[in-house]
Amino acid sequence: MIIRVVRYSLIAGVLALAGCTGAAGEPSTLPDLTAPPSGTPTPTASPTAEPPVEPDNAHENSAEGVEAFTLYAIEVINYAYQTNDVTYLELIMTPDCQTCANVVNTLEALADDGGRIEGGQLIPELISVSGPADGVQTSAGIDLVLTASRSYDSEGALTNSAQDRKLQYIFDYRREDDRWMLDGVRRGAERSS
Repeated sequence: MIIRVVRYSLIAGVLALAGCTGAAGEPSTLPDLTAPPSGTPTPTASPTAEPPVEPDNAHENSAEGVEAFTLYAIEVINYAYQTNDVTYLELIMTPDCQTCANVVNTLEALADDGGRIEGGQLIPELISVSGPADGVQTSAGIDLVLTASRSYDSEGALTNSAQDRKLQYIFDYRREDDRWMLDGVRRGAERSS
């Protein structure tokens, strides 16, 4: 089994909100959000996001390929939350990824209702790759920062908010037609500062 650990410094630039919470191994949708504060601030428009670009090595059957695909998957999730566009997420997920399906359903409902999410950047700090190897689940453990976020309804009213958090996730992958596919997302423990 190959294990590769890569540390990332905080990435500059805009990424958007990741969409997976709940107990370890439990599929979910959005990060836990607290009740809105009293007094509703006026929302600002979300920046226009550029569609994610898949790296050339994202589907290599190697630890480096898994790492590249993990970073791409994070960009895809962030893009989906920033734009309510789930097209790219649907292209990289398997039908068995329940967390992915929950994210798609949540964002489609949000878009249908005219709502949006601001902030909530998923910023990877450390990625630990397990695999790929025959008979072993290929996964990536990710320590990341989920920055503060706010959700707004179609009329611009604040519906939910969350502060910065340090989290751990495990992305599970399946190899299909010489490509990596996101097969599951599990949340680990919340990390201390």
